[in-house]
Amino acid sequence: MEISSNQPFLSLVQKQQQEKKILAQPQTTAEVETTTPVNTNVDYSLRELAEIAGTGINSNSISVPLSEPHLVVMRTTSDDFVDKSQERQIKHLIYLYFHTEAPRLENPDDSKDKKSYISEFTDTTTMFNFVNSIDNTINYNTGISRTKLLNLIKRENWEDANKDFFGSLNRCFDKIDKDQDGTLAFNEILEFMGEEVGDFNTYKAKVEAYAAEIQNEYEKLGDQAKLEYAIDKTREYLEAAGLTNQLKALERLLSEEDTYNKKVGIGQITIDKLDPGTLGQYAPLGCSFDAPYDCYTDPDTGIKYGYSIYITDKDGSKDSDGVAHDLGITLDSSLLSAKWYELVDVLVHELTHATAYLYFTPDENGQLGNIEESLKLMYEQKVLTNEQYNYYKTNSNNLTIEEQVKLCFLAETIWGEYSAYQADADYMDSIAGDVYDAGSNIGIIGNGKDEKSIIMNQVDTFYDNDYDKDGKPIPHDKKEAYTEEWQWWTWTA
Repeated sequence: MEISSNQPFLSLVQKQQQEKKILAQPQTTAEVETTTPVNTNVDYSLRELAEIAGTGINSNSISVPLSEPHLVVMRTTSDDFVDKSQERQIKHLIYLYFHTEAPRLENPDDSKDKKSYISEFTDTTTMFNFVNSIDNTINYNTGISRTKLLNLIKRENWEDANKDFFGSLNRCFDKIDKDQDGTLAFNEILEFMGEEVGDFNTYKAKVEAYAAEIQNEYEKLGDQAKLEYAIDKTREYLEAAGLTNQLKALERLLSEEDTYNKKVGIGQITIDKLDPGTLGQYAPLGCSFDAPYDCYTDPDTGIKYGYSIYITDKDGSKDSDGVAHDLGITLDSSLLSAKWYELVDVLVHELTHATAYLYFTPDENGQLGNIEESLKLMYEQKVLTNEQYNYYKTNSNNLTIEEQVKLCFLAETIWGEYSAYQADADYMDSIAGDVYDAGSNIGIIGNGKDEKSIIMNQVDTFYDNDYDKDGKPIPHDKKEAYTEEWQWWTWTA
């Protein structure tokens, strides 16, 4: 098998990117759950508050033919306290001490006379009644946490039919959340929304005004501070969305060393000038098995699919030609002049690629290790059925080459372009991108029912084609065998 050491794998080319003048700089926040109740009738010293805060802070292996290691590139286009969490907790307790206030409910009898472009509610009171009917753990006293808000946003049909109402709240979360506790309290939403939802243009104008404040603050940051802010917001999103594998990849890359001395960067996440039209890339060394030769062949259709296996992403690692490479995630310097969430969006995409290290990593003898862990992850993500998982786990030492290759191919679809673009689309949903960024070149934007076809068209346009049994390229509308192997798309009717 012949491998080209300079051939980029999974190259993601951005659509034409126009220069944009940035308007933004949001405040860094983190979600902190207060588990210790505060008696606001008692005076607390700072030492006592610190004590309260402290209580509340809550294999087998399989063999598969491997090539020599070569560069694999995935590009995206489009103080005195022990730790920060404890410090935020104490600040929050102090805020509660001076600002504790019961929810001020509106008169429900007035709701019939209020304007609202939402059919289910007209004001903050009726909105909380509606939300409580969906999740009874949310009420006037609990408010809505980031995680709970993202769960509401995942109801894509409702969001699409109501102009991304909850995504709009999340877009300016940091400004609505006055006490910075990571939860939108009843009174905070009431202060933002007023006594009624109003018509859409009224609501949209409020969202844009709050979002503009965040953008203006972001613009004042230096380049390193912008990256640090984007990483904080990415971590915050991954935690709230439950994307634990991407979160692990983030912390792992941050802990590694960049040996190429980038001016802007943390660990193996850096900012530098990339090729024109490229917004970001994740570059590991890996083994690529490229169609129409060494690849996975679908037994029913004869379609041949290329795939790759991760080896390493440590800076300075050498490929089969002895050339050392700058590996890890690099974000294009143009993003420093873009909106703050564009930087986050590209990073979410690239971190999906960076989960590759979790699957079938070869050992020093060329054997694929961590098979049980890999199979478990594939099962948890519903890439494997219960029957398939039990079969592969039981027979991991006796799998045919064809079975081993299919496993590696399916694993790559988890961290490949389809999944990375879906992660991109879900992030844009979380900040109401369908409404506020429609027509732009930022990420994957579209109603939930359209996301799958948008992503397939993107991959078909900007990436290498797969091939039929005769070595001829297959257009995306003939690739259903690939895209239907498991449900990588997140929208469901």
